[in-house]
Formats: sequence, C-alpha cells, structure tokens
Amino acid sequence: MRACWVEAIVAVLGIGGIVGVFVAMLAMAHGSPVTLVSPGSTDNALIRRAGSSSEMDSAISLDHVQVIEDARGVAPKNGLPLISPEVVVIAAHPFIGHQL
Repeated sequence: MRACWVEAIVAVLGIGGIVGVFVAMLAMAHGSPVTLVSPGSTDNALIRRAGSSSEMDSAISLDHVQVIEDARGVAPKNGLPLISPEVVVIAAHPFIGHQL
C-alpha cells in the first residue's frame, strides 16, 4: 500500500514540474518580444553622435556630456541632472584552458 502512495506522489510532483517548466517557457516566449518591441518610457532618450547608426559606432566627448547635462529639459534627481554617460567596449578575450 505504501508503494502506491510513493508512486502517486512522484507522479504528481513530476507532472507539476513539467507544468511549471512549460508555464515558464510560455512566459519567456511571450515576454521576450514584448520587451524588445516596447519603446520603454517616453521620458528616456538615447543620444548618439550625428551619423552613427548604433550605440557601438557613436562617441560623445566629455564636453558634449557637459552640454547635455546643462540642456533644458533634462530631468534632475537630487539636484543633479539625471543622465548616464556610458562607454561600450568590445574586447576579445581568449577562453582560459581552451586552445583554438
């Protein structure tokens, strides 16, 4: 009799695990396109150099960052302009222990 309960519990937990993984996969399948298509907040702006086609080939000097900080319409936070000047660097690093 005890063996029947153990088998039943294992079966219920197995089916529950499969359903949980299936729900998680469906959530990711639905959420990924929504995340990539959604423009985000209309209060955010991405500023790139003129003529650049993406963030990767754009460069803004520190002098230009100062101009953007002082521009009218930049939201303040704690008395400072709410901007985030970021650097994107692509660097090739070899895998440790792997030879090509």
